[in-house]
Amino acid sequence: MEERTESGRSQLDWYVKDLMAYMFGVPREELDSLVEGYQASGGVPDPSGLFRYLSANGRKYRVLWAVFPMGDLISILFAAVFGPDKQMLWRKSSVLPMSSDSGALRLWNRVLELSSGIGVQPDSRVSETDLWSAEQVNRQLMRLWDGWAGMFLTEVEEWLSQQGIEVPDGMVESSELNSRLSVDISKDIRDSVGRSVPLGSVRYAVVSLPELRDMGLEVSSLQSVLDSYVSSAIPSMKQDPQSGGEDAAIPQGVLEVRPCVDPINGVALSLMRPGDPVVVEPAREVELPGTIYMIRLLKNGQYEVHGQFDRDGSFFKFISPGELKIKIPPGVHVEDREGFPVLYAAAAGLLALLAVALYIYR
Repeated sequence: MEERTESGRSQLDWYVKDLMAYMFGVPREELDSLVEGYQASGGVPDPSGLFRYLSANGRKYRVLWAVFPMGDLISILFAAVFGPDKQMLWRKSSVLPMSSDSGALRLWNRVLELSSGIGVQPDSRVSETDLWSAEQVNRQLMRLWDGWAGMFLTEVEEWLSQQGIEVPDGMVESSELNSRLSVDISKDIRDSVGRSVPLGSVRYAVVSLPELRDMGLEVSSLQSVLDSYVSSAIPSMKQDPQSGGEDAAIPQGVLEVRPCVDPINGVALSLMRPGDPVVVEPAREVELPGTIYMIRLLKNGQYEVHGQFDRDGSFFKFISPGELKIKIPPGVHVEDREGFPVLYAAAAGLLALLAVALYIYR
């Protein structure tokens, strides 16, 4: 590939920072401060180290969930995700054929799946009549969940502050807090349902945006909400500060595209690196060339690819279901190279993040 000019490198640095800001949910200026903090703490341009530092020290999101037991074998699960500004971004509820003390209901990522109806296993011991009755209660309580969730969040974080815990490690639950919240909502439940329904537990976890994005690939409604929230919460850099002028404007948002597959002459995704050319399909039977700047190998074997169109500099991304040979522009040759170590990529969370780290450390 052609050697990049200084102005091209400056534009690349600027764009990659925008992608990193988008991925970690922080403005570019805040990203600069985080990277400086990583360097000051002795960090080196190491993919896994940088990724862990940015995830741990970036803006925090909250997952809050409540479980209402409906007998020994049925539970009603309510879940909510809050942004760094405490705005509720997403909520779901589900009737589950499982005990309220099930281990699955103690893991925030499983809770997001289960509340969306993903991975729910039937239990032959549970009757259809009992499930139907629980569904009626669920519908009534869901009307109250929006108000409860914000109140629960406030109560949990006040309790954490009293305990001297700033950012908890793992899931948080308190029997004392559960008892107090149960009393607070008991009248609402009786008025809505016509009878008492016990509050089994209220649980809470602090997570990073990359962790939520991984879950968003399983829970599509969550992915959509996160993209919208980050786009609105982070001021978009519409103009390249190095070049100026209206021609430097870049459209806001990230366009979802499909990769163009070429099983004969294409390049396998495992062999591609940031800076490689690629051809994508933004619309049916429309092919456009672009440049890859970030590739993530996800836990389920899928690839998440971010890049920039050569035509106008706008952003794109796509999810590949696995290893595919992707079309590259005619006349372009991608040098022979070995595949990236898959186990290392999975541990790092970012495939070839080292290249991105080097751009940031320029």
